[in-house]
Amino acid sequence: MRLRASTNLLTLAVSALALFMSTSIFAQLWESVPPMNQIRTQFGVAEQDGKIYVWAGGIVGECAALYDHTTSMEIYDKETRMWTAGADYPEPNRGMMNAVCDNGLIYSIGGVLDGIVQDPSAFAYDPINDSWSTIAPPPIQQWEGAAATGCQDQIHVFGGTEDSTKHYIYNTITDTWSTGPDIPIGMAQHAAISVGDKIYLIGGCIGQGNNAHDIVQIYDVNTMTWSMGSPMPAPRAHFGCTLGPNGQIYVIGGKTDYFNLCEPFYDDVFLYNPNNDMWRVNPTPFPVPTGELEAITCGSQI
Repeated sequence: MRLRASTNLLTLAVSALALFMSTSIFAQLWESVPPMNQIRTQFGVAEQDGKIYVWAGGIVGECAALYDHTTSMEIYDKETRMWTAGADYPEPNRGMMNAVCDNGLIYSIGGVLDGIVQDPSAFAYDPINDSWSTIAPPPIQQWEGAAATGCQDQIHVFGGTEDSTKHYIYNTITDTWSTGPDIPIGMAQHAAISVGDKIYLIGGCIGQGNNAHDIVQIYDVNTMTWSMGSPMPAPRAHFGCTLGPNGQIYVIGGKTDYFNLCEPFYDDVFLYNPNNDMWRVNPTPFPVPTGELEAITCGSQI
């Protein structure tokens, strides 16, 4: 397993949407695309109708210095390869939990305001009208958890820094919250990916410190039960994660320490096949060892 350390936290923000990967069956190659206009970390990201939406996040300096937070939104058009501005996020925030629902709205939940105050708010973004609206707040203030879309117009929110075992379910029709079965092993800085009627919780940290894990926890939205999957090839936290166009889950980069240290970050790319519960290491690594990045699938590209 390779390990290369990054020496500048700025790569956390820039790399996340300054690069994409072709997931052709014949080649998996990285190519540079126009970078975001605003350097940021721990931001929200979502894809809808061929466009990538990026909002809020921390504005970073050398070695984990979070100087400020931003409310700005940028929208990347894959066809024109250009960025445009969208409606500002309602609050200066980072570490939100995000999901896209079948109703076409993008949801952003919780986070931390100005690096100190846990954010009790939640918002929905309408890409057609380029506008944010307030939705019912979650039962607890939470950040650095993970969210995924379930069935029946529901969004599941899992774990986070404040109470890592909690599982809450948001109904997008009734604008109400309910409680789901607790996560067997509480996590923060993990990923949640929906595949069919299951949600895969991957990696993350238990508590605060150098304690990333390789754990995979699987939630069945029909039976409302948990099971364990095969562990990742190596422990990771705060990595990029997305369901690729080939039906496999991609884990990209990441780190092993909860805190925003300068190293080590990783350039490994792990692929998980939900059909056979098996992992493999992609032969083409990410171009730069990176932590706290985000990944999103748009068409045939990541």
